[in-house]
Amino acid sequence: SFLYLLQSQPTISGTDLRSLLQGVCLGRMLVMTLYNLFLYFSLRDRAYLLYVGTAFFGIFSALALRGLSGDWFWPSYPHLDKVLYITWGCLSMFCSSRFAAIFLHLKENHPRLNQLMWWIAGASMVLAVLSLFISFEMIAPFGRALVLLSFPTYIIAGLEAYRKGFKPALFYVIAWIPYALGLKVRVLHGLEW
Repeated sequence: SFLYLLQSQPTISGTDLRSLLQGVCLGRMLVMTLYNLFLYFSLRDRAYLLYVGTAFFGIFSALALRGLSGDWFWPSYPHLDKVLYITWGCLSMFCSSRFAAIFLHLKENHPRLNQLMWWIAGASMVLAVLSLFISFEMIAPFGRALVLLSFPTYIIAGLEAYRKGFKPALFYVIAWIPYALGLKVRVLHGLEW
């Protein structure tokens, strides 16, 4: 009878486990977003607000990618997820490029890298606006190219800032490497590699 009980217990399917893991990741991102928003209100440091924007728009991009934001926020318009996936992602890249520039003090110490971060921010905003008017199939290659350029640039900027003596840049690099690798894998998956 003990074996019968073990066999009759419900198991977590692969889909349920994947949903659980996605929920844990999104929950952790939400907690980090709220924590950094609290830090911004406490310290009034603009870098924290830009980090909040990075995480907030990153959460919505992840939800749109999985079709969940349509289920939760605009159930009458499920097709919006495909449109907004690029929009949210580009807004996240805008915030992340400005966060990198401000946190790493690029304007004062690395003007060329600061200009590159402004270029990434500008390209991100242009793509965010265009994504509302151009089909996903047409805009996605440009978004993917921007991701493949941007995130290695963030890491290089962090390493350069660390090399020039800004010690917190090491923690910045350590924190961005897994995020950048995850985005790279996601982009390559989107390219069916």
